Amino acid sequence: MTTRELSPDFKVVLLVVVAFTALSFVGSLVLTIPRETDTTKQVLEMTLTTFKLGFGALVGLLGGKTI
Repeated sequence: MTTRELSPDFKVVLLVVVAFTALSFVGSLVLTIPRETDTTKQVLEMTLTTFKLGFGALVGLLGGKTI
C-alpha cells in the first residue's frame, strides 16, 4: 500500500470544512439551550443542515483521497 502526500490546497480545504462543521455543531448546541422562538427554531434548523452538509463533505473529501 502506498502513502499519498496531501497537497497544501487539500489541507486548507479540509481545515475550512472541519472549522465550519464544528462551528455549526457548536451553534446548534448553543441554540438548544434558550427558550423556543420561531427565529431560534429557524436558525437551529439552519445550523443542523450546515452540520449535516459539512459532515458529508468531510466524508467525501476523505473518501476521495483514499481511492
